[in-house]
Parts: sequence; structure tokens; C-alpha cells
Amino acid sequence: PVPPATMRIQLVDRPGLDRSEVRIGLVGPSRTDPDALPLQMASYILGGGLSSRFAQSLRVDGGLPYDVRSSQTILRDAGLVSLGTVARNDSVAILVVRMRGELGRLRTQPPDEEEVAAVRRTFENSFALQFQTPEALIAQWMGADFYGLTSAWLDHYVENAGAVTAAQVVAAASRWLDPSRCVVVVVGPAAELKGQLEALGPVEVVVAGDGAVVAAPVAPLPANPGQKKRGRELLAQAFTAHGGLERLRRVTDTAMEGDM
Repeated sequence: PVPPATMRIQLVDRPGLDRSEVRIGLVGPSRTDPDALPLQMASYILGGGLSSRFAQSLRVDGGLPYDVRSSQTILRDAGLVSLGTVARNDSVAILVVRMRGELGRLRTQPPDEEEVAAVRRTFENSFALQFQTPEALIAQWMGADFYGLTSAWLDHYVENAGAVTAAQVVAAASRWLDPSRCVVVVVGPAAELKGQLEALGPVEVVVAGDGAVVAAPVAPLPANPGQKKRGRELLAQAFTAHGGLERLRRVTDTAMEGDM
């Protein structure tokens, strides 16, 4: 996906709400892009907790009692950086301006080494929490394989996170977090919100439920001979790992779990 040439504002009309959901989205890098990890840190600096820039700006400087969160979804071909909060209807436009302002401030007032060092420690210390169960470990292995990262990415993650510099965080933020090329989505009463949002740019009003997308069912394809052979090999490995087929035949109760 390509970022929009200019900021887009989409207003999903939900009459009767006294608070509105506000999201700002920006296209991010793919999982294998060198900017992926530095941009995750930039996103955390923006909205990763009580010490984040959003918390400091909106609660302390701006006097707006809102909890703005920043998250990043990184997929195989691209990613999404999302800023989100809930706002009173009378302050939605003000909040959008402040959120976009914080995006721009990452360039004009970039984080220093101390600010980045605190985030590095968070990333290093929290990584082990993703491997606390066998299911979580398998999910990490499957994810690394699916995204083409190989197991070396997991082996060296903590080392790589600890090596990210403030300059890399600033460079990634400059490339991807351009407030002039974001998409703003607001869910709330259009009668109250459209006028104030139009002060920021053209507004596209969408009625909830319009143009609903329905996915057509796709018939599963039959396994080809190579897949069947590989499946038998994996089953044989599983039998061996659990003591052999004769031992497994003596099991009378079985529970199977899986994540898709």
C-alpha cells in the first residue's frame, strides 16, 4: 500500500454518541524492513505508557484528559501504525491536531539517547515474556518462518534491540510518520463533528453499514502428492518425539489445541 498524497479524513456517522472513537493511521514497513524495529520504538515513545509523549503532551501541557495509545502492526508486505483514543465530541478536532502535532514533533524535537535507552530496556526486558508457554514459543517460530525472518531473528532480537540508536529511531520516524500523509478515522455523530473536522480538510462521511464487504467462501484445494508426503513425514516426527506409535496407541484421552 502507498500512503495517501495528502491527509484523508473519514467520518463514520453514529448519531447519539456523546464520545467519539478517533484513529490516525499511517502505512508502515514490512516485517523484514530494517526500519521495523526502530519504528516500533518510535511508536512506543509516542504512546507507550504514562511516560510517553502523548501522555505528557495531552495530560500535562494540553490539559486534555485523554489516553492516547500508539500501536504498530507489522505484516509480511507492509505495516500499520495506529494512534487511537476516545474523545468528547466537542474536542475531537483539537485532539486530532494535537496527535498530528506529536507526530511532527518527532522530527523537529527528536528523542535523545536517554529517551531511546529507556525504550530499548523495555523491549529487551519484555521479549522473554513472549515465550512463556509452548504455544507461544511455537507461535514465535511459525511467525518468524512465515515472515521470512528465520530463527536467527529470534536468537538475536535482544541484541538487535539493544543496538538501536536514537539516530535510527529518528530516521525511521521521518520516513514513515508523516502527519501530512495520514488517514484520520472518526466514529461519532456527523451532525456534531463534520463542521469542526472540515476545518482540518475535506471530510468523507460514511454511514455505518454502507458498502459492507462480504467474503466469498473459498473451497479448499486438495493436497498434492508433495504435501501429503511432507504431512506423513511431520506425523512420523511427532510420533517419534512422543515415544513412538505403540506408546501413543495406549493413550485413551486426547486434547488438541491450535492457533490459526
